[in-house]
Amino acid sequence: MDNYKDNYNEAMGSMTSYSIATDIPLEIFANICKYLPPSILFKLTSVCKQYRKYLISLENQDIWRTSRLGLLSYPKLPPPPGMTEQDYIKLTAAESGCRFCGTRKSEIKFYWMFRVRCCNKCYKFNIG
Repeated sequence: MDNYKDNYNEAMGSMTSYSIATDIPLEIFANICKYLPPSILFKLTSVCKQYRKYLISLENQDIWRTSRLGLLSYPKLPPPPGMTEQDYIKLTAAESGCRFCGTRKSEIKFYWMFRVRCCNKCYKFNIG
């Protein structure tokens, strides 16, 4: 019985050190990601360093753009100059409510120059 446990533990140890998910060719991973909604892409950036590095890189903004245009009902306009697709999606679709106080009232506006979504009260308090 002890021999069985030792073999099992040894086998499980070797299985945990190998992950097919991180060994997938990047071209295949990119093609899969283009069909995923942005919410899942954000979750994938938390899975491992390799996924985060790949998905956040500026060279792979087309993955986010394809996902946004194909799977979100808005926004269809491109992000403002200097803003990544990820930041644009977070600001316009992933986040909701005021960034500072969390209110979800209808008075929430986008302030593109500051790259923030907030209510009038917080805007006046933080901006002047």
